[in-house]
Amino acid sequence: MKYLDDFLIVEEGGIVVFSHSTDSGHIKDDALFAGLLEAITVFFRVSIEDEIVDINGKKTRISFYAHHQLLFIGIAPINKPKASCTKELKHLANKFLLMFKEELIDLQEKNLMTYEIFKKEL
Repeated sequence: MKYLDDFLIVEEGGIVVFSHSTDSGHIKDDALFAGLLEAITVFFRVSIEDEIVDINGKKTRISFYAHHQLLFIGIAPINKPKASCTKELKHLANKFLLMFKEELIDLQEKNLMTYEIFKKEL
């Protein structure tokens, strides 16, 4: 990954489908982090009737890309170009969706270790 330090894929309900952090990544507990972020996106969608795209801090940007029942999350330093981070996040999401098209048909029945081979694509 060129721009993102962390990349997560979360299904509805906050279950982590895939998680990867670089050496400079920030995620220590991906399940806790993913659950919190998934709750925030659901709150935006249901209560505010909007879609959250980014959360910006002083040093970090968290970007979101929702596709069907999956939420793709990318975390990058705030000084990295936003457009490049968003493009990389969507590229990784589309690559994942294409690579695991058949496996994603019935996500509840799958062993999540199936998706670990995606790390080779990063």
